[in-house]
Amino acid sequence: AQITYKQLYYCNWIGNLTAIYHVDALGKIAIASIKKRQDWILWLQILKKIKTATPLCESLAYYRVRNDSLSASKWRLLKFNFKIYREFHKRNILFASYDM
Repeated sequence: AQITYKQLYYCNWIGNLTAIYHVDALGKIAIASIKKRQDWILWLQILKKIKTATPLCESLAYYRVRNDSLSASKWRLLKFNFKIYREFHKRNILFASYDM
């Protein structure tokens, strides 16, 4: 199964720990200078260019979340998700709230 921009719009399905893209084909894409969710923006930018991503059906790494890590609390990530919808996707407050 492929991952599309539309699927990625609502949830970051691409794990940044093992994901790669072909720089010769897409060029270097800068990571956004925000505290959280910058990996999500990167993959959204890439999928705007290539339309789909192909996941592997095997685990290549394990990711450990600590209680004090930046991504430990999904509730705290909501404001950053809202910021992505507002600033990156240019959605107004109503649609950004709905999209979450």
